[in-house]
Amino acid sequence: MMDRKEKREILTHRVGRRTEPSVNEDLAAVLNDKLSWTVTAQLVDAHQSGIPDIVISEQGRATVALENEINPAQTVRKDAESRLGTSIGSQKITNVVELRTSELYRELLTSNDARDYIHRDPGFRYALLSGLNSNEYVRFPTNGYLRGNIDDLTSFIRAAGVPSETLNRAIHILEKAVSTGIEHLVKVVDQSSATMQELAELLCQDFDAEVVDQRRKTVGQALGIVATIILNAMAFQQQLAGIHNIESIARMRSTDRLNQSGILVEWQKILDINYWSIFALAKRLLESIRIPVLADQFVLDMASSSENLASLGLHESHDLAGTVFQRFIVDRKYLASFYTRTESATLLANLALPGKFDPDEYLNFKMADFACGTGTLIHAAYSRASVLNQLSGGDSRACHKQMIEKNIVALDIVSSAAHLTASMLSSVFPSEPYENTNVMIPRYGADDDKVKNWEDVALGSLELIRAESKFKQLFPSQVQYTQISGRRVNDADLDVTIDRESYNLVIMNPPFTRAAADWDHTKRAVKQYRGLGTTQHVQDLMAQRQRKLFRSTCFDGYAGLASAFPAIADAMLRNHGCMAFVLPFTSLCGARWRKFREMISKNYGNTKVISISQPNDTRRSFSADTDMAECLLIATKGENNKSCTFVNLYERPASSMVAAEIARTIRDLEVQDVNERLSGGTPVILGDEIVGVAIKVRSQELETFGPAGIKDLLLSQVIHSLREGILRLPRLESSINIPIAKVGLIAQLGLNAANIAGGSTAAFRKTPRSKLGTFYPMIWLRQGKRDTSMVLEPDFEGVVQNEARLQNVWSTRSWAHFGSNIRVNSQALAACFTEDESLGGSGWPNVKFGDRLMETAFVLWSNTTLGLLLTWYFGPRQYAGRVRHGLETYAHVPTLNVRQLGKDRLNAFVDVFEEFRLLNFEPMHLAYRDPVRIRLDRAVLVGCLGLDEGVLESLDVLRRRWCGEPTVYANRRDGIEHEREEPDCTI
Repeated sequence: MMDRKEKREILTHRVGRRTEPSVNEDLAAVLNDKLSWTVTAQLVDAHQSGIPDIVISEQGRATVALENEINPAQTVRKDAESRLGTSIGSQKITNVVELRTSELYRELLTSNDARDYIHRDPGFRYALLSGLNSNEYVRFPTNGYLRGNIDDLTSFIRAAGVPSETLNRAIHILEKAVSTGIEHLVKVVDQSSATMQELAELLCQDFDAEVVDQRRKTVGQALGIVATIILNAMAFQQQLAGIHNIESIARMRSTDRLNQSGILVEWQKILDINYWSIFALAKRLLESIRIPVLADQFVLDMASSSENLASLGLHESHDLAGTVFQRFIVDRKYLASFYTRTESATLLANLALPGKFDPDEYLNFKMADFACGTGTLIHAAYSRASVLNQLSGGDSRACHKQMIEKNIVALDIVSSAAHLTASMLSSVFPSEPYENTNVMIPRYGADDDKVKNWEDVALGSLELIRAESKFKQLFPSQVQYTQISGRRVNDADLDVTIDRESYNLVIMNPPFTRAAADWDHTKRAVKQYRGLGTTQHVQDLMAQRQRKLFRSTCFDGYAGLASAFPAIADAMLRNHGCMAFVLPFTSLCGARWRKFREMISKNYGNTKVISISQPNDTRRSFSADTDMAECLLIATKGENNKSCTFVNLYERPASSMVAAEIARTIRDLEVQDVNERLSGGTPVILGDEIVGVAIKVRSQELETFGPAGIKDLLLSQVIHSLREGILRLPRLESSINIPIAKVGLIAQLGLNAANIAGGSTAAFRKTPRSKLGTFYPMIWLRQGKRDTSMVLEPDFEGVVQNEARLQNVWSTRSWAHFGSNIRVNSQALAACFTEDESLGGSGWPNVKFGDRLMETAFVLWSNTTLGLLLTWYFGPRQYAGRVRHGLETYAHVPTLNVRQLGKDRLNAFVDVFEEFRLLNFEPMHLAYRDPVRIRLDRAVLVGCLGLDEGVLESLDVLRRRWCGEPTVYANRRDGIEHEREEPDCTI
């Protein structure tokens, strides 16, 4: 903000008052110098002319109008609305920026004064109106204004050139065009089997399928890739039209050359100049269509669609081709190469990159995506970096050759996807030539199925983990890749240097696989390596190679393939380099991701975790179609600021513009620490709307990344303190000490169910429990309708089959059992009690204290509201409405330290237990209205632990707030969110 002295100096210059047209002229001049666009201002009163105050035009983007009014700006909204639907030349205005500027601009004497102050003014207030006319438009933000400096305003205006409505129309055109292209190509391959074989070889895809229906689907997917690549090349041709005598589609149509042969001639002209990464594969694919009549019809339809796309004024702004292309990747089911939404890519890239670039720094800034797919993330990062460089006075266009040839690395094992990545990167400055790219296709699998050793296969990008001491001949100095070249007609096998610890940014959405799904029983294949036609023998060798190469890293095979790529990024990043990942939500809380979290906490700082608070897993995703909760993680290597900021958005960003503004807001936030006052964190505000909430936690306090995904972070603050044995609640005059310890430190947890009964070497074979009595009772399954009271009957018994293991297994029996796979929106119990010591199975593992009184107290506490909160918060919350504890995660759950309770208190717990043992609880998400749970809280906290009754009033509100968490009620229609009256959640 401006200090008083600066304001006073401006106000003393009152000789003349500047008019809005003169301020607009100054503003236009400053904006015009910021980026490679044309900004013009009207020198007459806009009210009289009916023309926008300022017009911004940029090749490849829609024209944006700007209506500026000096405060109090009483008519700026009306003026902005009136510009919608008007025309400037051939351009119809559908995007208007509504801008309010300070009244201080009237007091400035000269244009130099005004332009100087524009560069320093932190208080521009602006919004965007998008629509066809003044009656049909959408405003962002819906209410209020965004606030920022001139660079923020510049970025906002540039983003306004690609409104979400236009993008959606473009995607619709592209999808329809690809579908039409598939119809044409099906006719071709039906008449020519040689064409299908040629396409398979060009795309390096495996089209072999055992079932006819599956083969038809596989071929259709392959033809979708062909259509997308060819259409992408035509769209790029439109961008190049007029450069080096390249002809547009319209020009070719007017000269009767819009056919297969004409396009091939034109593309050869382009290849003679450059752009091999875009046109080489497209040309060879088009040449493979050897039926001229069908080829010409295909070309006409694809050309028409490319013109329709061009008419929308879009080219490099979004990964349009990639959006559709991902839907046609043949091996996607096995490669798990999910498409990153463009708005998610914008959010991640804008958070990962610095707020500004020194031009010299930009020229040496290296970035990489080692699982690039169609290039959405690396393109978003490059686009944002180039804009930041321009805003700092650099010439990003002149740096394009250096960035493409030297500074940007992108790898993917799907060759056609890699070609689209090269196209995306080229399109940032399409008229700028270059020689070679570092978009590469790493070796994957084996050249010969007869290989016998794990050293003879390759794992694609994962080969980058190889250490110099073990692989001197290849790495880190050199790794063999197929490079997508700017000059060569044939892809060449080149030795490319990929230096370790040299990258400023590694940005990725790695392939997700789960350990339970790694083995495809129907096809007897290792799923994560089944892609691209690898045989079972080669897959086995690849899995063996992965285990050996990643032995000392944060990779965990049970966590899946995604956990390998952070290890790659860690090896590639320089000190103070940034890791930016899209990851499954379980990476923040799952037991098998513990090594990853430890690496981040120990070696990284200034960490940010972005997640979405929604009751539906699909809506918690940042990818297009994973249908699973995800997070964005940004962390700086070697950073001394050992803190982690959690930002929980209420919804996924609706557009790239919204994402960019959220990222800027997050960057500027002064975030509250979790241990500070109980206020629920720092709100993330756009305009007058709260779109999320943030809180900061010191890295050494993070065992799991518990605050992630929680809408009401007051819960996180309360639970975070309770973990340390301190109960903090609003309204309480002081905090309360409660003895708390991790379960694994005070109790012995049981065995994995497979070690008890299941396998041939297990101690027991389980059988339904005899009604006449059991020698080895077992409580095995969770049954929601049955499991409503704390005392449960065993449902199985063990029949001894392995005497050698009998005593070790039987010695783990206990009265207390914890819930291993809890559905908090349908199940009632977090722990249960069996009258006789029993073995715990998959649903109810053992928790053994060796003392019946202690185990009774443990079960009681676990089913109180505070017990539920601790079990939920410190458990894996990958899926909405569930907490999936295993033995390893449950060992770290804080619980009441019953070993510190005296005998009198333990006896008090037993008395309470006798009262409640057979009472039926409601499901956990209904705890706010469950009379049994509410009574239990009073009995335990007041009756057993001796707390003052005053704690109950605040606890009641806390209980309601927890039940209102999206991932607790998880779309259930009977929860607190669906009550007719809004619950009073004021504390």
